[in-house]
Amino acid sequence: MLLRVVTIVETSAHAVKIHFDGWSDAYDYWVDDDSPEIHPAGWCYQTGHPLQPPIVSENLSAPGQGGCPTPGCNGAGHIKGPRYTTHHR
Repeated sequence: MLLRVVTIVETSAHAVKIHFDGWSDAYDYWVDDDSPEIHPAGWCYQTGHPLQPPIVSENLSAPGQGGCPTPGCNGAGHIKGPRYTTHHR
């Protein structure tokens, strides 16, 4: 599983809306505030888990690089197989 840098852009009673730093707002989504999918700053450093750095404009790949049509994605961490034909985070 890939861990990416995110920013909390909105909150509600028991949920947070996350934005993947460097990515389009189209990929923002809501998640429960106690979700095991979110970790505090410094978690990767403490656990040794690799952290994917935010995408910067000079590193944006053209659509199709890495086998993914999403600009900025290099295809790492994708679910592979005939059932999955689009971008998967």
